[in-house]
Amino acid sequence: MIHKDIISIINGIADSFPGTVLTPPNILRKTENKIYQILTAQKLGMKIPMSFLGNVNEKLIEFLTQKSIIKPISVGKINFGKTVEIYQTSLFHGCDENISLTPIYLQKYVEKQYEVRLTIIDNIFYPIKIETIDKIDWRKDYQNHTYSIIECPSDIKEKCKKLMIEYGLSFGAFDFIVTPKNEWIFLELIQMDNGYG
Repeated sequence: MIHKDIISIINGIADSFPGTVLTPPNILRKTENKIYQILTAQKLGMKIPMSFLGNVNEKLIEFLTQKSIIKPISVGKINFGKTVEIYQTSLFHGCDENISLTPIYLQKYVEKQYEVRLTIIDNIFYPIKIETIDKIDWRKDYQNHTYSIIECPSDIKEKCKKLMIEYGLSFGAFDFIVTPKNEWIFLELIQMDNGYG
């Protein structure tokens, strides 16, 4: 209860502040939903992995004929009071329990040549190539990767900027997989620096 009150005070001050706020909390709440992100990205012409969102076992079985990953639908964080558990993208090995009461979010596994974190602050673009050993989620062992500045295709820059304008964002960190065929596949948008941007 106290935690929610404190967050409400902070959000209220930031949302009503007449000066500059990098991204107001009301926009962050709206845009943190991964389904909303992926549908908006697709609408703007970005390539996305084939995705499944649902809780119907028969449909899930059809989807699982291909290698898949499971992702959090919103922020991958569970608050247990004094402790917080972070969960990230991982390979999906099926589930033993009935999923009819809760939806899960799966994406077809996409083979990657490397990943890109494209950070945008206003109109300044910072594309970073991330070469990893982990083929699923680079954030699990980020200190052991190779990072380098990369050139970002102009169409990707344009689509990312359109998405930021549509959402009302001044800051965004876009995650992409670049396939062996050099296709840029949109994964997600981080709306505030989470330590990896």
